[in-house]
Amino acid sequence: MKLSMQVDKAEFNKSLKAIKDGLKPKKGKGYTDVILVGITCDPPEIFDIFDELKLNIVGDTLVDGTRYLQGIASLNGNPVDALADRHFKRGFFSPIHDDVYRNFEETRKLYQEKKAKAVIYVHIEFCESQEYDLPDLKAMIKKEGIPIHVLDTEYQTTSLSQVLTRAQAFFESLKGGSL
Repeated sequence: MKLSMQVDKAEFNKSLKAIKDGLKPKKGKGYTDVILVGITCDPPEIFDIFDELKLNIVGDTLVDGTRYLQGIASLNGNPVDALADRHFKRGFFSPIHDDVYRNFEETRKLYQEKKAKAVIYVHIEFCESQEYDLPDLKAMIKKEGIPIHVLDTEYQTTSLSQVLTRAQAFFESLKGGSL
């Protein structure tokens, strides 16, 4: 999604169509269904870690993920009103200006609907809204008995080896049944 905001639309659409046409849905043995929660998944190399750990992202609340695609703007009437209506119908963004319980309810609902095995909260260090959001959300998710892994990262990070090691340990314990 980030790329769609940074390159020529026609070029992006052509590339996206080629990717879409080449995709063949499959879920191999040993994959773990997870829900991604947070603002964004940065750096994008984190997705390579998910592949290495055989994680299947079945839902997310990321701003530049599913939320970015939610809703259709009406083609009738005032275009500005239509875009505003679409924006306000989108999913939750941040409890810093809203109720943290709303984020929890959305996460729990996704987890249950998708029959996920865990929630991964992508925590970008020094991100003020996440620092506000994370403690309460994490406590509520744990209280519900939902396994949660907080994946700590930074914008522009150069090394993800620590992220990989921590995620490996979490998902090994999840598969072993003891958290």
